[in-house]
Amino acid sequence: MAHTLEEFITKIHVDNYQDTLSCYDNANLDELGEAGFTGLTPPFNTLEDAQAWWSNILGDVTVSSYWNTRLDPGQEQGTHLHVDPELGFDIDDSVDGQQTAVLYSKYNPSVHKPTYFSETNLRISEYKPAGIIEGDCLTFPSNIYHRAPKNTSAESRITSVCTFTYNV
Repeated sequence: MAHTLEEFITKIHVDNYQDTLSCYDNANLDELGEAGFTGLTPPFNTLEDAQAWWSNILGDVTVSSYWNTRLDPGQEQGTHLHVDPELGFDIDDSVDGQQTAVLYSKYNPSVHKPTYFSETNLRISEYKPAGIIEGDCLTFPSNIYHRAPKNTSAESRITSVCTFTYNV
């Protein structure tokens, strides 16, 4: 049976998404210094805190890592996976493995673009989710290639991300 990438990407809305911005306090996001990976995490200081927060959103999961990513104007994040690329992409092996969640914490749909997905790192036949708004969270198998397109706006785009597995 042939599959499409869209089948493996789930969108949920998170009402308390702004909690993930608390690590920035009242800072001017455009004056935070080094762009890209901020080194700041959502409102958690430990993996246990992250586990509790993300479990309220994702259900019975085990979180293995978490971080925030800030794309300032002109920045992009290239095509990548959150698993060993040597394993290759096999969508049939995606369902039970490690998952990734991307929460759009600071996102303006009129000027920002969501995460794009593809079966290879060559960006062939990309799936570009439509209708993403601030507070939406996309979950997908970590072995699906994805990227954050160039931020062509004057506003920073911030996502909170975690990798996890469903508990069976």
